Amino acid sequence: MVTRARILTSALLLMLLWFVGHSSYLYSVGMPIGYALIDAGIFSILFAVGVWVSGTIQMYYRPSVRNISGVLAANALLSLLILLLYRFFSSLNYTSPDTPPAYTGLVFLSLFMLLNLLAYVSLIWSKEKEQLSAQQRKTELDALSKNAELAGLRLQLQPHFLFNSLNSISALVEHDPKAAQKMIHLLAEFLRGTLRKDPGHLISLEEELEQIKLYLAIEQVRFAGRLQVEFLCSADTMQLRLPALVLQPLIENAVKYGLYGTTESVLIKVVSTLENQMLQVSISNPFRQDEGAAPGAGFGLESVKKRMHLLYGRPELVQTNIGQQHFTISLLIPQNT
Repeated sequence: MVTRARILTSALLLMLLWFVGHSSYLYSVGMPIGYALIDAGIFSILFAVGVWVSGTIQMYYRPSVRNISGVLAANALLSLLILLLYRFFSSLNYTSPDTPPAYTGLVFLSLFMLLNLLAYVSLIWSKEKEQLSAQQRKTELDALSKNAELAGLRLQLQPHFLFNSLNSISALVEHDPKAAQKMIHLLAEFLRGTLRKDPGHLISLEEELEQIKLYLAIEQVRFAGRLQVEFLCSADTMQLRLPALVLQPLIENAVKYGLYGTTESVLIKVVSTLENQMLQVSISNPFRQDEGAAPGAGFGLESVKKRMHLLYGRPELVQTNIGQQHFTISLLIPQNT
């Protein structure tokens, strides 16, 4: 990758090579070594000034394919000016032997080519800098878009859950005020927890399950003991990380479809294991295909798929399995090692 430091290093190296070559040539044609070094030093200083002038011009008049003729003309004039100044300052310090016209032409051509080379390198550097800046802006915009989309999913999910909970509280108020009061308290605790969590951040499975248990306590009040939940979570998974609030929509989906069309008790299982450096969390609920419910079509499941895609970009991390008696959804969450 072209950088400003590499451009400056290349320019200094060219100046050094020119200094050595120029002084060697003058010494070879009969100039004393001291004068040859002074002459080469004067030229090198003028060349450095020319490079600085060329670089300053390019800051305001950036070279491109469209203005290539202007760049060539400017470098030709600058090369001629450097050559004239070199001849002038050299004549003030000593009487130099006549140099062949061919050498003067070679000096001019070399200056012209070197300045054009530096302009070309500067062009590549500026293009790479623009591309890097554009890539950084794109990355920042993608991150902002992802955060906005995650926030949008959160705003959609909370009213969805609140609607169900408030309906349950409304149903309990008349025939079981104490249960309604308990449910309001649990709902307040649950919402307090969700408001403190950013859906784009990672928390431990233990924290996530604490929040899930609050939600399930609300639902158990709602369904008067018909809802039973079994947690089969391996001890080595409790401190593993997963996106905050990612399980709650799946638990809600399991409760909704597990209790759909039945008045019997329903058992929902939550299982967590560590496999191949991935936290695997599976949630299963009873399901009867003949009753026509579609457990994989709810908003909660779709929101989780969307979140996992935004966070990890891997569709295989969300897996579903519909059997004769049970519906199971599994999340695979990569762990940084």
